[in-house]
Parts: sequence; structure tokens; C-alpha cells
Amino acid sequence: MRLKPHGLFLARDRDQCRHGGVCAARREGEGGRGEAPESGGGVPAVDGSPQVQFPALPAAQLSGDRRCFVETARIRGYEAGPDRRATIQCIANLLQEVASNHAISVWGKTDEGFAASPVMVEKNLIFVISRLHIKINKYPSWGETARLETWFTLERRFIGRRAWSIQDAATSETLGEATSWWVVINTKTRKMSRMPTEMIEQWWPYTLQDSSMYSMSGAADVKKKIQDPETMAQVRSGVIHVAGHSYMDMNGHINNVAYLEWALDALPQEVFQNYVLKETEVDFLGECSVGDRVETVLYRADIQENGSSKAPVFVHVLRKADGIDKGQEIARLRTSWLRV
Repeated sequence: MRLKPHGLFLARDRDQCRHGGVCAARREGEGGRGEAPESGGGVPAVDGSPQVQFPALPAAQLSGDRRCFVETARIRGYEAGPDRRATIQCIANLLQEVASNHAISVWGKTDEGFAASPVMVEKNLIFVISRLHIKINKYPSWGETARLETWFTLERRFIGRRAWSIQDAATSETLGEATSWWVVINTKTRKMSRMPTEMIEQWWPYTLQDSSMYSMSGAADVKKKIQDPETMAQVRSGVIHVAGHSYMDMNGHINNVAYLEWALDALPQEVFQNYVLKETEVDFLGECSVGDRVETVLYRADIQENGSSKAPVFVHVLRKADGIDKGQEIARLRTSWLRV
């Protein structure tokens, strides 16, 4: 594979941001490259009231030292749920998009269209997500803009870590945060691989090593696997989804956001009517292919010995429903909810 430069993310910024200059990307409206105009094309209201403005979004930006990347996204109608706010699937998709664009802005694209450092291409290595932890304080509404900031670091010889901050682009209010763990896989052997020294040397200048950036409360728990649900009360089983073609991503795999979607589909409707999802953790344990039937088994993790519960916490087990791999677990999720 041959790496080629990518021209979409050329904006650089030397101004300081909330991370003291390490992640230096301009806020909307401060002037210079990437600035959103004060007003954009508007749609006149039928009753003659002032136009509804849709300002252009600021350009995606890579910090001057390439250690951090910022992108702004407007929440589309098809990304919102019945409450007119972004769904957790929308948030997870945005996290994926911003992470991919960060990698592309640093490394460019291969002939196949993906981002990879030269050493990784040479040695057939890729990063694969193994765990994701998302916390949401407030979901952005339809039409609002969210500012997503991401950075990456190398933890050990075979593990990387990526984090995100999500803010309201208009007010700078913190909407949420996320952190994730990634393992290095050899595409030829399909097994975990240690990072060669030359890969570490190549990546190091573009990674963020300041541990204070991972200030997400509970971030230390991101290494801990979700507990085995054997002792929990089973709520539901037999919820089957077929991994169809529409769930495939550019890599030819079932996109991991599908796992989140399937897990949530097993919940009773009363949960969505009375609670809001505040925290989502996912352990990615295996792969599924197009045509696989996947069963979701749902458990309650928050029930106390006296039967009381403050707010629901569910564990969702996704496993293959039939075939020679029947029962093989492909993902385990924990979702925590608060009353509306």
C-alpha cells in the first residue's frame, strides 16, 4: 500500500485552547482560518418572520503540533430521537468520524482509502477498538452544533488510548466525554501484536502524554471489564438481529455502533420513556459477519439485596444465536440511566 497526502484537513492553529496550548484549535468566531461566518444562507419563514440562519461550520482543524484534532458537527434530523435530541448511536458515530479524520490528517490515506502510518502499512498492523466508555451530561438537540475534540496516546507496547471531549459549539458547555482502548492486530495472523520500536518512534510525536487530559470521572475504570452477569436478574432474552449488509462499514466489517443499537433494542420501552441514558460502556469481544444472527440477553445490574434500585443499570450480552459459534459472545455492554 502507498500512503498519499490528504488535503481536507490542512488548517493549523497556534492559538491556545482550554488544554493550555497542547490541543490548540480555534473556537468558532475568533477569526482566522476555520472561522464560521456571522450568518449563512437562510430560509425565510412563511409568516414573514426573520430568516432561520444556518451558519457555515468551522473547518476541521489539527493543532499545530498534530497532537489533537477538532471538528464541529451539526445534529441532523435523522440523528435525533423522539425527544429531538441526538441519539447515543449518533454520538458514537461522530466519535468514530472525528477519530478517523484525526488519523487521516496526520498520516494521509492509503490507496485503499484508510489512514495508517508507514510502519503500520509495511508490517500489516492496524488498531482495533477493544473498549469504549461514553458519558453524556446533555445530548445536543436537532440543529445544534457539537464541537468534538480528540487526542491519542500509546499506553503500552500493544495498546493505544483515545479520548474525546464533546462541547456545545455555541456556548462551550461540556456535553460529554469518552475514552477508549485500542489493541494492535496483525492483519495477516489476525492476532494481537506488539508495536515495533520504529512504530512507537513514528507515533510518539503525535500522541498526547499528559495524563491530566484523561480527567473523565471513572476513566480509571475503563480498563476494567464489565462484570459477568451470571448473578444478575435476567430481564429478557431471545431478541434477535441479523447482521445485514446495511450494517457493514468501509472496512467490510459490521460497524461496532451496530452492537450498541442491538443492545438498546432489547430494552423495554418504559426505560426510554422514563429515563435518559447517561453512561455507556462496551467491551468488544469478537466479530460477526454478514448473515450472522445475533441474540441480545438483557440483565439488571442495579438491584440491591432488598430489591430496591436508585436508577437502572443494565448489562447487555450480545452472542451468536446459531451456527458452529452459537453462544459465542461478541460484545458486552453496561448502560446506566437517570430518571427524566
